[in-house]
Amino acid sequence: MAQRRHAVPHVGLGDHAPADARERRHSVLRALYGRAARRRGVSHRAGGTALEALGGARLLLAGAESQKAAKVIVSDFGGELPRTCASLKTLPGIGDYTAAAIASINFGEPVAAVDGNLLRVAARVSGCADDIMDAKVRKQFTAHLNDAIDLARPGAYNQAMMDLGATVCLPNGAPKCEICPARMMCEAYKNGLTEVLPVRAKKKARKIEERTVLLLFQNGKAALRKRADTGLLASLWEFPSVLGNLDEAGVSLVLAQMGLSAQTVEPAGSAKHIFTHIEWDMKGYFADVTGENDDLFWADAAAFDAAAIPTAFKKFAALVRARLQ
Repeated sequence: MAQRRHAVPHVGLGDHAPADARERRHSVLRALYGRAARRRGVSHRAGGTALEALGGARLLLAGAESQKAAKVIVSDFGGELPRTCASLKTLPGIGDYTAAAIASINFGEPVAAVDGNLLRVAARVSGCADDIMDAKVRKQFTAHLNDAIDLARPGAYNQAMMDLGATVCLPNGAPKCEICPARMMCEAYKNGLTEVLPVRAKKKARKIEERTVLLLFQNGKAALRKRADTGLLASLWEFPSVLGNLDEAGVSLVLAQMGLSAQTVEPAGSAKHIFTHIEWDMKGYFADVTGENDDLFWADAAAFDAAAIPTAFKKFAALVRARLQ
């Protein structure tokens, strides 16, 4: 009989379930794997060639990332695809899930490939009400799933669990419990919690920030400003900007506060850029100015093209570049 490790405990990854309750469910995920594998007919051949493994990896990577990974394989690994999860994660574009999938399916390493499907299955079967989007919870789930994996057939284990989550234990409260091989051991099914589990905390609403972007010109040059060395878009060049949605009069006032005198001010359109936690809604203005400001660098066409300007300002950069030609 294949050697296996411990299974996911009952509920709550904080080990607050009593020991006897955990023991009663000691083999939940191990039994679940056996049933899922038999139901879906998963087969596995450990080992595999580097060429076969690379072919699978390429399916999981974007074209550019695949090329970068191939270069590292040649330079750092002698042209052979790394065979361990840890070394695979050193390749560009390969994270925890992809590395574990390749290592287990192609090379037989006993490491769980934990994605949304596995987390959903594990949370429902164990009755865990912790937020699976929390990094600590995901880490604990990964550890428990690693303990539950079939040491002799880790690739088959991962494929069976992925398949169960993708085709039976579906998201959004609509699992096919009537055909699930794990329903009689599933805490969510037994307690009517399939519409509740897994728990996913709602994402915080993205902050929307209105900004007025100043496209300033003087003596055939455009104004750029260096961003701070830390924080968002650190150390990159940007166009001067201020918070708020200003009109022409407001722009002239801001320029005066900067020690500049506006000769002309005209609208330059609008743009939007979305970061992870914030959204910039930007309105731009062209302005021909006189005066000096120590925070500004006046760039001619060549210097402008050489400057590292964030893609957030892509639309405005194109407008300025056209005026500098």
